[in-house]
Amino acid sequence: MSIGWWPAAGSAPWTWAWHGYLGVWLLVAGVAGFVALEWRRASMAASLPDPRAAQRKWCALAGLLLLWLAFDWPMGSLSAVLLSAAALQYLVLSLVVAPLLLYGLPRLPEAPVAASIGGLWRPPIQLLTGAAFAAVLLGSSSTFAVEFLRPSQAGSMLIGLLWLAAAVALWWPVLRRDGRQLRYMAAVAYLFVPFILPKVPGLVYIVADYAVYDVYAEAPRVAGLTMSVTGDQKLAGAILWSAGTVLVFVSLGLLFAAWYRDERRGAQPASLQVPADPELVAELFTIPGAWTALERVIVRLLSPDPAARGPGAAQLADELQGIAARAKGSTRARAASGRAPRARTSDADMVDLPAKGKSTRSTSSRRKSGSSSERTRKRD
Repeated sequence: MSIGWWPAAGSAPWTWAWHGYLGVWLLVAGVAGFVALEWRRASMAASLPDPRAAQRKWCALAGLLLLWLAFDWPMGSLSAVLLSAAALQYLVLSLVVAPLLLYGLPRLPEAPVAASIGGLWRPPIQLLTGAAFAAVLLGSSSTFAVEFLRPSQAGSMLIGLLWLAAAVALWWPVLRRDGRQLRYMAAVAYLFVPFILPKVPGLVYIVADYAVYDVYAEAPRVAGLTMSVTGDQKLAGAILWSAGTVLVFVSLGLLFAAWYRDERRGAQPASLQVPADPELVAELFTIPGAWTALERVIVRLLSPDPAARGPGAAQLADELQGIAARAKGSTRARAASGRAPRARTSDADMVDLPAKGKSTRSTSSRRKSGSSSERTRKRD
């Protein structure tokens, strides 16, 4: 048992004895601290609760665990002496760890669209992130980069961190936290970047009948493993082709499932019903942003244009759930103060809110109507 800084090929034969790496532990601890700090800030901010908060936290935990397993023993140390292990490490970081960590961060308020500076054309962010991902993949697969960086601990660390950073940049337009992520169909087309690019070095590994990298040909052999250098190389190419394809199609399947769920959620009837009880109307005015969020939901969900509903409809529906949670807390507070709970509203007491385009009462009119109804009820 020994402890080093980062996995790298040594001169002694590779054994299955455990090795620890301090640099890997510090990296995982730093990422974990950042995730925890973001969740603490989100809990202290005055924002509506996220109904997917528990799911996001579990994804963050899974991403941290896989980040540690990808860089530490045994996968991290094997990637220094086996090209097939390095290919598997790359796929885990790029297609599993990065999206899990991004999805595991708390959601931010929707950000406004930034205007162009000086009227100049600004390239789409997905063009920049896709180019960065391609540059890192092809650059780190070049003979010069592998031969120069892989033998040392600092070089191996640089390659791993570049892979992780490029993967986070690749997934950022799909899993943005500020509500400006790519539309589902655009995200499906965009994910063909990680589907196609890893196959380029994978094809070279499969068809080459010689050792592409001398550093792997001269690396210490793994104890108990009789696979040749070219056999390990062909296995690396097969991993980049088959396993990479499976992971990309899993990501596409998750996107299609989310798109179908939001489309079903956006298919609402021509009118929405809200309780007409004056007391509940008065309570809605005491909840900050209640009427504004309700009107936004109605306008977006009843829009005839599917693009107008889009992914934002799901976020507005989440706002309604947050309002419902606040109303439930208000009901508990009223019960604790000794006031009688409000009777359950029946279907006869429901009123229809017209669809978009029809006349609706303004907020001030509703406030006056609720106040006069309350006065009438007290006189009776």
